[in-house]
Amino acid sequence: MRRLCLLLEVIATVAIAASASKVSAAGGAAPADKPAANAKEAKPLVSFNGMTASDYAACVSELNSNKVVFDELGAAKDRACELSGAVKLAAVATPFGNVGLSGKPIMLCGFARAFSAWARDVAAPLTLADTGRRLAEIETGSAFDCRARYDKPGAVPSEHAKGDAIDIVSLALIALVVGMAHFRWRF
Repeated sequence: MRRLCLLLEVIATVAIAASASKVSAAGGAAPADKPAANAKEAKPLVSFNGMTASDYAACVSELNSNKVVFDELGAAKDRACELSGAVKLAAVATPFGNVGLSGKPIMLCGFARAFSAWARDVAAPLTLADTGRRLAEIETGSAFDCRARYDKPGAVPSEHAKGDAIDIVSLALIALVVGMAHFRWRF
């Protein structure tokens, strides 16, 4: 169980690494807006995050070569938030079998690349080593979601609004012995 707690710490690291390496369609990360002093001054939340066409093509190619199951969306929109270079993840191939993603989360392709590498190289091996069970599915909560940090009006867009975050609800594990039941570890 101690190693599974480490998984949570690594999730945060993946989110930070993906945010630091993202490329905006304007050629760089947009400056963060300062939160409004009160709700009356709050500006409506607007966010745009994306990748150049060549970066998106390279990212899609890398996901395909790593046998990640996904849909190419290109663009995605949720209220006033838009992604250019979006994908919808369905499953990640690991040395221990495919790991499904129940919510089929939409995210920026660069974050999908980092998250699928984490699932393949960190989550699946650590889960097997710690529990003796194979990681079969990651139940996801929200991913791309047009919301402000802490859901406060006028605050800067959250990483969810930028397609660079995912909430993990539970990990579904399968025993490697035939006939044993599934086990779900909820956070």
